[in-house]
Amino acid sequence: MELELRAFTPPRALLQPARLLTAIGALTALVGLMVDPPRMWLHLLLVGFYLTGLGLAGMAFVAIQHATGAGWATVLRRVPEALFALLPWGALLVLAALLFGGRTLYPWMSAS
Repeated sequence: MELELRAFTPPRALLQPARLLTAIGALTALVGLMVDPPRMWLHLLLVGFYLTGLGLAGMAFVAIQHATGAGWATVLRRVPEALFALLPWGALLVLAALLFGGRTLYPWMSAS
């Protein structure tokens, strides 16, 4: 028996609310950057570390299960594999917070 793998496509009914929530989140982030930049950069850095940590934890789980040859984890493996997708987003947030808000977060970056 062969499995047919298909890519996930969200239902059309969920796309509009998801886009609306994304726009609200981006607008909230922009307002936060205008009202209290140090706090917003700190929060963006924290969220970046959190997303990167989730991606690395998923990768570590899959690597350990693969290295030990654990057969029981086959059913659970798809969720940690999906967490890999968070790595680029987390890294992007960390880099953005450090590049654009680094002088606000770390005063010693502008000492020279």
